[in-house]
Amino acid sequence: MNVSRETRAGLAHYIDLLREWQGRMNLVAPSTLDEAWDRHIEDSLQLLDYLPAANPRRWVDMGSGAGFPGLVAAYCLPGTKVHLIESRQKKCRFLETVAEALAIKDRVTVHAERIESLRGPKADIISARACAALTKLFDWGLRFQAKDTLWILPKGRSAEEEIETAREGFDFDLAAQPSRTDPDARILLVRGVRRKRS
Repeated sequence: MNVSRETRAGLAHYIDLLREWQGRMNLVAPSTLDEAWDRHIEDSLQLLDYLPAANPRRWVDMGSGAGFPGLVAAYCLPGTKVHLIESRQKKCRFLETVAEALAIKDRVTVHAERIESLRGPKADIISARACAALTKLFDWGLRFQAKDTLWILPKGRSAEEEIETAREGFDFDLAAQPSRTDPDARILLVRGVRRKRS
């Protein structure tokens, strides 16, 4: 996704905050800090290329951690309300700090609780990055799925194995796209997740 100079400056401020807070808590793998723009911002921005024509009204990001991709989506999509689900209180404070610094608090709701304890909202987009295996994501995320929900799930080398395992317990429609930021990664675009009947 191409972004304006103003948007790029805001996202650069996000990276500055990430580096500042990383000294207090483990937000991302330390080895990725020097390449934070490519490893985290660009990796999140590429997911926005797969959105339907109309911007989503409601986005649920499971296991938000440092806010990738959820906070990036909130910053780049003014009409979208993004729900960030993160059980660790310290990380929630970071997410809220970034949302305030980027002046997007009205677009962001931080849920400081475990994913499985939430019962909503229904989402147009469900995302999760470096959070859990596909089977677990489907198990958690079904409560947020609506009729036309698109799941956008970046996955690494284990993608094929995770897909096979997930198909044992779920039916779903899947398209996989190569990642622009990692030759070993893929972006899974999933619709119509449903549990298999035993």
